[in-house]
Amino acid sequence: MKQRLKSLKSNRLLIAAAFVAAIVIVIFGLFNSFGVSGKKEELEALTKSAKELDKEFSDKYKSSQTIDINAQRKQLYEWLKQLFWPEEDVSFKSKKDIIEILERYPSNSEEIITRKDIFSVVFGSAQYGVETFNTFVSNCRLGIPGTMVMAQFTTNLDPVYTYIEFDGAGYHIVEDKTRDGYDEDTGYVEIYGKYLKFEEYSDQEGGVIEYGYLTNDIKMTYSKVLNYYSTVDTVGPDNIKIPDFWQFYVGVISKDDWEARVLPPDRLSKEFTEEYNGYLDMHPSYRYDNPMVDYDKDGIYDRIFRQYISDGLGRYRTNVFCFMGDGNNIQLAKDAWGEKYKTVAADLNADGNKDIVFIQYNDNPTDIRSEASVFLYKRGNYVPSRLPSADYSSIEVNKVEGGQDELVCRERETEKEVRLKYVNNTWVTSEEGVSDENGEVND
Repeated sequence: MKQRLKSLKSNRLLIAAAFVAAIVIVIFGLFNSFGVSGKKEELEALTKSAKELDKEFSDKYKSSQTIDINAQRKQLYEWLKQLFWPEEDVSFKSKKDIIEILERYPSNSEEIITRKDIFSVVFGSAQYGVETFNTFVSNCRLGIPGTMVMAQFTTNLDPVYTYIEFDGAGYHIVEDKTRDGYDEDTGYVEIYGKYLKFEEYSDQEGGVIEYGYLTNDIKMTYSKVLNYYSTVDTVGPDNIKIPDFWQFYVGVISKDDWEARVLPPDRLSKEFTEEYNGYLDMHPSYRYDNPMVDYDKDGIYDRIFRQYISDGLGRYRTNVFCFMGDGNNIQLAKDAWGEKYKTVAADLNADGNKDIVFIQYNDNPTDIRSEASVFLYKRGNYVPSRLPSADYSSIEVNKVEGGQDELVCRERETEKEVRLKYVNNTWVTSEEGVSDENGEVND
């Protein structure tokens, strides 16, 4: 375990920390809000790495490692209060209660990363407590209250804890840096916000970069944050609005490490698969037919999520969602019945955008059937479009290079093949046009 930590430290520290430093050095020169040690020599090392990534950064901000860190943290807290402090009473735990909870958590890094109830990020590697992370984030997307504790580490492997609380309507965060040498006045951050966003972006080597941040702007995306920091040094901070966000997590995850998140084969029992509650791209039986895809071309991965709900008395139901990268949800199937799923990006109306086709099906000889939910991309939104029939034994997407994609369906009773194209707000078969009156709203 100790060797694993040293390896992560040497291979990922400069990647993750320098990347963050190059972006956020503009805000008060504070690397500390991102889980990086505040010691002068470590800040200098990170700044050197940041300079290598961005040689054109201004001298004004390059010299910011000489600032009084504690004084600037106090200034930052006052700024955060203006952005995120709630206007009305809320039902969250008190800061004092959360501090008492965090005080009971361990300080030893090797012990921390063995705890499944702590989402641990070691120098950009987020491989520990991932199920805790996925459960919390997905529950938040579905409006289910809960809490999560996240641990990040300084270069001395001192933990920086973040306690996140969701009450079903908003978020409460307490960050604890007291194990990194800060006193109680500067070692704790308490903020509130309406939206907690976690976004996944592709990197150039097939890995994933994750960002976690708090905001009161539902339309905020991290690409807007990056755009701000790419222009503020040119136009000046007084001439551009500071994004409404507070970032607390960056994960730089290699392709191999992302693959390691996939559930192992010993979790593939029939019972576990039937009761699976999670991202389909993390389940070996579902992942290849339901990968992460940027459907709406905003640069953020969109992911398919299966919600399994049981009352404990033998009754259950399953819903399937597309968690869009911008924070919106699309319910692909309510009370899903299929044993297998396939989600396909297709251009069904020949507009150059990716429409979403979600297919659920059974291939059991006694119950062969298939059903598709189609969502067409129109004017920046996904709109459901009902097919002319729900009685098919199979449905496939036929990709037409340089042309309009179509659905190839086989009727259950007649076994006749039917090809469906979407033309002028109508599903057209090889024989006739069928109105889309119950689905897509006509232009």
